[in-house]
Amino acid sequence: MNGNKSLKQGAEYAEKIKGYFSNYNIPIVVESARIGEFEALLISIIPQFRPMKRFRSIVPTKREYWDIALNNFVRKVNHIYGEKIIPECGHESDVIIGFKQYAEEIFEKNNKPLGIDISINEISDNTIIVIASRKNDSNVQGFILKIPEIENWYFSIDEVNQKIKEAYEVAL
Repeated sequence: MNGNKSLKQGAEYAEKIKGYFSNYNIPIVVESARIGEFEALLISIIPQFRPMKRFRSIVPTKREYWDIALNNFVRKVNHIYGEKIIPECGHESDVIIGFKQYAEEIFEKNNKPLGIDISINEISDNTIIVIASRKNDSNVQGFILKIPEIENWYFSIDEVNQKIKEAYEVAL
């Protein structure tokens, strides 16, 4: 029964994404998928005069987080294409924005494992999911992390790095 509810919710979330992209005349194809234990969507985006790209997006377990997840997905699409092909909806909390900027700085400077892409997405107030994936590999890892007070952000990055190291068995 839980699986059917999850699939139904995934289909409803897929319709929300399709509707958002259709408002901007950007064709997409959405398929059901999984990322680890999470219900997810595999989304192919075909913007005009640009190559098609495929993305994975986790289906939030609660409907009240759909706007946050959609905004994170749109931000990811714009980042991958290197330009704003679609306007963002909604906003993230200042704590999440600050942590993401800090994490990206740390990962880029010294801790990001080679060949591993990392994305950070808000799933609720002060809670994020870190998605780590190797290029050309279907092995995707997701880690849920509660954002601590600012003075402990460095330890949170260490925790994420340790989980990535364990998952992919890479030296950091």
